[in-house]
Amino acid sequence: MDWYDELSRYFPSAEMRPRAHFQWLIDHRPDIYRVAATAEHLLLYLEYDDVLFIDYLYVYPDHRGAGEGSRVLQWLKQHDKAVLLEVEPASAADPDSVRRRQFYDRLQFRQVSDVRFRLPHPLLGAGTDLDVLCWAPGEVPPARIYQWMQRMYQDLYASIDPAIYGKPYPPVADCLRLSAPRKDVPPPCHS
Repeated sequence: MDWYDELSRYFPSAEMRPRAHFQWLIDHRPDIYRVAATAEHLLLYLEYDDVLFIDYLYVYPDHRGAGEGSRVLQWLKQHDKAVLLEVEPASAADPDSVRRRQFYDRLQFRQVSDVRFRLPHPLLGAGTDLDVLCWAPGEVPPARIYQWMQRMYQDLYASIDPAIYGKPYPPVADCLRLSAPRKDVPPPCHS
């Protein structure tokens, strides 16, 4: 798992998980958890029959600005499934967050504002509010995206061996909310 050190250097501690968490996913969920490591990028994702969920996408510094991230996302889109991810809200205090959000906007990922996600961190105690983004080959209602996020949370977090953290992750109902969709707003996920 040489790639773990690269992720740890780039992603904030509130967004990182211990090495044992990743190893558990690789060992116990090879049916859905994928690691695609190349010389240009690192992609960790969940793959289901109807949706892909990006856990981490990291383009190595020497390959940024050359379209590598766009190529990875285009490759995922070719699976003809919805693609979901969570990302920290864009903040002027964090220029990287603004650049990441602009990158996903250019690739037609849309925020699903009806789905609210607070990622807990069992070791740090605090949670992080994250925006859910979606790209899909067709229209997808927020309620369906919420169901996908529930499944993702269960597989990626709640099912993890509690011994890794000394306690289990909170139940999905504590971390994920679906608000009533507004009638005057178009569906969030349609490309």
